[in-house]
Amino acid sequence: MLQKPADYDQAQAYDSDFKRLPVGGYVCEIRKMEETITPKTGVQMVSVSFDIAEGEYKDYYAKQYRREKARETTGGRAARWRGVYNIFPYTGEGLTNPVFKGLLVCLEKSNDRFRIVWPLNPEVFKGKKVGLLFREEEYEAGDQSIRTGLKPCAARTVECIRRGEFSIPARKTLAGGKMPPAVQENSSAQEFLPTSVDGDDLPF
Repeated sequence: MLQKPADYDQAQAYDSDFKRLPVGGYVCEIRKMEETITPKTGVQMVSVSFDIAEGEYKDYYAKQYRREKARETTGGRAARWRGVYNIFPYTGEGLTNPVFKGLLVCLEKSNDRFRIVWPLNPEVFKGKKVGLLFREEEYEAGDQSIRTGLKPCAARTVECIRRGEFSIPARKTLAGGKMPPAVQENSSAQEFLPTSVDGDDLPF
């Protein structure tokens, strides 16, 4: 007969009621912004860690992170914060990436008296709200299988999201070949994920 595990009374229960985030637009809050380098190509990138700030899916990534932390105690993979928007600030010619500027403009419009000051200090973005559009994207997994994930692809103002004034982004497929420059900003999202952290608290 099965014996009761020593930590059974304190262990967190895991169920299958966790809803997957649907394609669409969401009001989000920035938890952390940092400059980084893509691991494979060495290209400068801005990594924005965020969570859903309003509506049915509020705190979506915090809940997901806590569930992954609970799995760690049963031999699961280390928990990682998965609400991440990776953007290239520059084009291949070293000019402004329009999608990156779009994020900054939407941040200014969505947060009273907030203005972009150069050079950018990543710390000032913590706690700021912005609207993000999410689309499905196909990617090649480590075993070379084709999988689908949900990724942020563009910014909108908070008011646009609240009023529903946005179009549902089209699915990005691998079969479509190279994406136009204006929508390539998150193409390396599969390369970079925040480092896992120890402890029971959230990483921010």
